[in-house]
Amino acid sequence: MAIPISVNVSPEERVRFWSNVATRRGVLRCWDWKSSTSDAGYGLFILDDGSRVASHRVAYAYAYGVDPGERMVLHSCDREPCNNPRHLRLGTADDNGADRQVAYLMDRLHRAFTGGKAEVPASAVAP
Repeated sequence: MAIPISVNVSPEERVRFWSNVATRRGVLRCWDWKSSTSDAGYGLFILDDGSRVASHRVAYAYAYGVDPGERMVLHSCDREPCNNPRHLRLGTADDNGADRQVAYLMDRLHRAFTGGKAEVPASAVAP
């Protein structure tokens, strides 16, 4: 059962939350969590009532004014520490599985074309 996240919180709680997020300019940039994390790499935030919640769920609730409830909050960037609301969307376990499969396939394609290197060789780019 998901821990409820109130969107009607004190200004102090919002400031405390966002002060733990490394915001960066640009829509595509990830906003990484700067405080404690779970073993899986997700940020952990303690609400004023003492509940520990994944930070990306709080970021979604505070940014969009909606408690995700039982729905999952998915990352379009596929990065657990990210809290950029533009990278977050609501979904289901099936959606999350499909995202994971796409990320796996994209990684395989990237490795196939780059020989496992981080960058694409200049010879692979059309002039």
